[in-house]
Amino acid sequence: MKHLPAILATLLAALAIYGCSSTPRGVIGKEKMARILADLNIAEGIVESDRRSYPTDSTKVLLRQSIYARHGVTTEQVDSSFKWYGYHMDKYIEVYDLAIELVENDIQTTTANAGTNRENTVNRSIYATEGDSVDVWGGQKLRIFAANMPTDIATFHIVSDRNWEKGDIYTLKARLSGSITPLTLSITAEYPDGTRDYVSSQSSGAGWHHLDLPLNPDKKASTVYGFISASPHGRDIMIADSIALVRRRAGSSSAPRSTVKELSSLYGR
Repeated sequence: MKHLPAILATLLAALAIYGCSSTPRGVIGKEKMARILADLNIAEGIVESDRRSYPTDSTKVLLRQSIYARHGVTTEQVDSSFKWYGYHMDKYIEVYDLAIELVENDIQTTTANAGTNRENTVNRSIYATEGDSVDVWGGQKLRIFAANMPTDIATFHIVSDRNWEKGDIYTLKARLSGSITPLTLSITAEYPDGTRDYVSSQSSGAGWHHLDLPLNPDKKASTVYGFISASPHGRDIMIADSIALVRRRAGSSSAPRSTVKELSSLYGR
């Protein structure tokens, strides 16, 4: 899901306060909480597609507060509810899934009212984004890494289309919370002549983690693929949310090509 707010990184901060199993008084209910999350997601999409109207953090805060006001809640109520749901992760997943469903329904309704199909509407919206910045991550935006999960890796693989250009810049990013287990990020770009560019990094700690891969400015890539991976031990749990693979045009970032390893066609995936 494209723009769902990256709030999970702070959800576990007050576990001791919200350790009881019953729902505390003042916690926002599941349906209302999901609607708020969905509206925040839509608001983030508006900000990204119309940055001139929201040039500062203050304007973004006002937009968020207007959403809270429309739902009759305060920032404090939302924050405390997020903390409670963060402790009761099964309940949070239910809210998260419902929020995704609400956003999908909103997209379908808007598309139907516009008298066109969803794919074309979404594509026009994406490519109208200022600066040609597009999130091309096609998987789940929320990922939980734990010893009892079926896999410790989330992969991606995208194939060139008419919107790719020479020198495109890819940024793989996610916000982490929970375990301090190292997170590995990797991006590889393959060109029609068989050569590849490759970057990888490993880091740990709560907060944002990102990796940049600026492509060769003289040729267009044919595929871009890679992964996010973490292997917590024992009962440790790592949560990665707001996972994104953002493609930008050359000139929109100063990411140095010196960090990129150029690989021969003998390099294996």
